[in-house]
Amino acid sequence: MIRNYFNIENMIFQRIILFLFLCLFLISCSMNTLLQEEAELFPEAKEIFEKIKSKKPIRSVRAFISFEISFPETKNNKSIFHQEIGFEQGAFSGNAFLVWKKPNLFRMEILSPFGNPYFSIVAKEKSLKIFNISKKKLYVSDFTRKTMNNLFGIPIELETLLEILSVLKPKFLETDYRFDKKKGILLPIQKDMNSKTFWINKNSLMPSKVKIDLSGQKLYVYYKSYKEIAGIQFPKSILIVNPTTKAHLKIQIEDISNSIFNLVQNNRFDLKIPFDISIHHLFFD
Repeated sequence: MIRNYFNIENMIFQRIILFLFLCLFLISCSMNTLLQEEAELFPEAKEIFEKIKSKKPIRSVRAFISFEISFPETKNNKSIFHQEIGFEQGAFSGNAFLVWKKPNLFRMEILSPFGNPYFSIVAKEKSLKIFNISKKKLYVSDFTRKTMNNLFGIPIELETLLEILSVLKPKFLETDYRFDKKKGILLPIQKDMNSKTFWINKNSLMPSKVKIDLSGQKLYVYYKSYKEIAGIQFPKSILIVNPTTKAHLKIQIEDISNSIFNLVQNNRFDLKIPFDISIHHLFFD
C-alpha cells in the first residue's frame, strides 16, 4: 500500500514537471512569434519612401476645426490672445475656420460660442493682420518667428507652419536616413541645424511623430487618425509641441471630405476692414 502511494506521488510529480515544461515551451514559442512579428513590423526604408512620395502633395486646405492653444509655463503672458480675449490659466480653445495655401498664405477665423467670427488672423507672406471684430481693433505686424511664438507659443516661420500642416515628409534620398525597423524610426545620418527625425505609422506608413531641430530649437509634431481622400493621406489631428516651454498648438479637423483640398483663391486672404476702427502696430521683442 505504501509502495502504491509512492507510485501515485511519483506519477503526479512527473505530470507536474511535464506540465511545467509544456508551459515553458508554449511561452518560448509565443515570445519567438512576438519577436518575429515585431521584427517584421515595418518594411524596408526604400518602400516607405516610395509610399510617402507616391502620395499627392497638399497645396491648400480649408476646413472647420477645433483648436487648443496652451502656454502652461508662462506667467503674465503678453500674447495678443491673452490681451484681447483674456483666456485664463494659459489655455485657450474653441472652433474656427482655417484656410491656408502654400507657400505663405494663412487665415484663421476664430468663432464665438454662437458661431460668429469675432477674431481674424490673416498672414500674407511677411505681413500679419489681426482683427478683433467685436472691439473694432486692427493689429498689424510683420509675420516672423517671434510673431508665431506670441500667438501660438511655437517659434517658427509661416512657411514652416504650412509645411507642418500639410504633413512633414522626408525630402532627401533614403540613403540619407538610417531606418530602425524595430521601432519604425527614420533617423537622419547627418544631423544639422534643420534636421528631422520621423516616427512612421505602421498602417499608413506616414509620419505619426516628427522631431524638428530648427536652428537650435526643438519642436515635436504629432499626427493622428489618418484618412485617405483622393489619393491624399491626411491626419485628423495635428499637435505641435514646444518642449522648452511646454506650449502647444493642437488642431483637430472636424470634417475631412473631398472639399477640404479644393483650390483656394488668393482673394480668400483679403481681410475686409470697416472704416470706423482703431489701428495698432505690434512689436515683439
